[in-house]
Amino acid sequence: MQMDFFTAQDHARRNTGLLVVLFVLAVVSLICVTDLFIVILYGLKGSRNESIGLLARVNWEVVFWASVAVFLVVISGTWYKLRALSGGGDAVALMMGGEPVFPDDDDLKYKQLINVVEEMALASGIPMPQVYVLPERGINAFAAGLTTSDAIVAVTQGALDHFNRDQLQGVIAHEFSHILNGDMRLNVRLIGILHGILVIGLIGQFLLRGRSHRSNDRGALLLGLGLLIIGYTGVFFGNLIKAAVSRQREFLADASAVQFTRNVDGLAGALMIIGAEKQGGILSHRRSDEVSHALFSQGVQNSLSSPFATHPPLSQRIKRILPSWDGRYTKSHGSFNQRMSERVSRAAGSGVTSGLHNGSDEADKVISVGRPTSDLSPGSMHMQSGKSLLQQISPVIRMAAHDPFAARAVIILLVLDTNETARQRQLDILEKEANDRGLHTEVRRLLQQNGLLPRKIQLAVLELTLPSLRRLSEQQAYGFKEILDNVIREDNKVTLFEWCLQRIVVEHLHEFFGWSFNGKATFEGTQVGACVGMLFSVLCYAASRDAEEQQVLFTRAANHMNMPHLTMSDRKLLSLPRIDAAFHTLRAFSPRKKQRLFLACKDIVLADGEVTTVEGELLRVVAATLSIPMPPM
Repeated sequence: MQMDFFTAQDHARRNTGLLVVLFVLAVVSLICVTDLFIVILYGLKGSRNESIGLLARVNWEVVFWASVAVFLVVISGTWYKLRALSGGGDAVALMMGGEPVFPDDDDLKYKQLINVVEEMALASGIPMPQVYVLPERGINAFAAGLTTSDAIVAVTQGALDHFNRDQLQGVIAHEFSHILNGDMRLNVRLIGILHGILVIGLIGQFLLRGRSHRSNDRGALLLGLGLLIIGYTGVFFGNLIKAAVSRQREFLADASAVQFTRNVDGLAGALMIIGAEKQGGILSHRRSDEVSHALFSQGVQNSLSSPFATHPPLSQRIKRILPSWDGRYTKSHGSFNQRMSERVSRAAGSGVTSGLHNGSDEADKVISVGRPTSDLSPGSMHMQSGKSLLQQISPVIRMAAHDPFAARAVIILLVLDTNETARQRQLDILEKEANDRGLHTEVRRLLQQNGLLPRKIQLAVLELTLPSLRRLSEQQAYGFKEILDNVIREDNKVTLFEWCLQRIVVEHLHEFFGWSFNGKATFEGTQVGACVGMLFSVLCYAASRDAEEQQVLFTRAANHMNMPHLTMSDRKLLSLPRIDAAFHTLRAFSPRKKQRLFLACKDIVLADGEVTTVEGELLRVVAATLSIPMPPM
């Protein structure tokens, strides 16, 4: 089983359609059960005239308005929950009592967790998610979010206490596969839909609790019991929906995690530990059932053999990735203190070890974009590249990248000119225009302690800073966007790298804060063709200096997109505002159309078998615009 990003995205969209169908069926069923309950009440009430049939005794106007009420309650409950979760993964983690963790925490377990997530983020080519720890003894984890810009990864304290580094890495890789497959967005929507379905039962429970203080309130008793019965119907359909969209995804995520890490023992060992521990992955939080479908393993008391279980049995999952397994579960050994030396040695060895791939074969990495676990280009190469990049980033920069205030300074540091005079003018603008004078001071501090960063790690550093920008207020984020633009344009020119970096930051902020881009993009006819042609032209000019070869590359890419009539844009007309406008249009493509477009871009870049720095940066911008994960270069 092999993960393909674009296929997975299409599958996630089909699952969303299935979710809508099941939701409609559930609402219709709730209405029918409600109507049946009302009819039964009229039957019990009876009539003085026994010749009047049951259906004639029913007040159908009451039935109609009850049906409308059920519909409105379910829709309102769903809307309310989705609104509450509009903050993305952070909202889900906080709902579950999660606490964010950061690299400056003294706990070695937390440091190890951050390190593993950093490696995985760089290796998979997506911004590093915010990391949370749940105060739970159960061994579990989940990923949540609406986009990669607001994604989070959460693990329980029980997982940290029981897993070694390889096992933790296997679980994190499993959760990253959910992010790449588009599962986490579906999971958040599912939480909202299930809340709407179950809200009638919650109202019934509230009425029954209230009746305990008013024992003579027979009407509240009947209404409460009725709503509770209807609520159990909602529970039935809720479990059915969760099982329908969850179980097979776990097999895919397990297979993807193994391909990604190239370490079967890590993930298999984690599953064995969960099976060996008495509590397993069961969580105690009162809202555990709401997120049960998003968890790494079964998180609520429910038989795994049940057709409504959200996860396959552990034995089946282990057998699929480790066919030679003897069926015995292995318990973890020793407490955290007893394993301290192992954790310290692994933390010290978090960089690349001798003999690992040096990340020089960039062509293979570009080939694997959108399929980060492909056998054509081993996932271990990406993991090793992620480790290597982390080793090259100084502790000062890594620490600053995780702080929202200092992360802004790191990004400014990335665009400072190598020429001392030009750099001083940029710093003067920063000191003059920044509303927060401390930003100028922080940039100065980082420049003094670390100096300018090597070009080969600059985009990797940028990836680490992006999640920290989410913790800014919207006003602070918009102000930083303007400051960055002013610093870049200080010399009245924008280099390709500066444009690439700015586009990645802008895409991330616009996606997270829901900002709209200037102007209205249309996606039909010649405008789309002109936008595609402009993108191909930029890449062709970067790939070759020979006009004839540029035209050959352009024609090949146009044919790949089934757009043979595209014409190459004049280099003089390729202004940055026009290129920006083209990118805004292309970001609305469907996953399959994005795949074809990116593969065409890849063919241009790989025509000579090499990937230059300029080509790599342009491809990363294309990937960021199209929301495609791209491994490190």
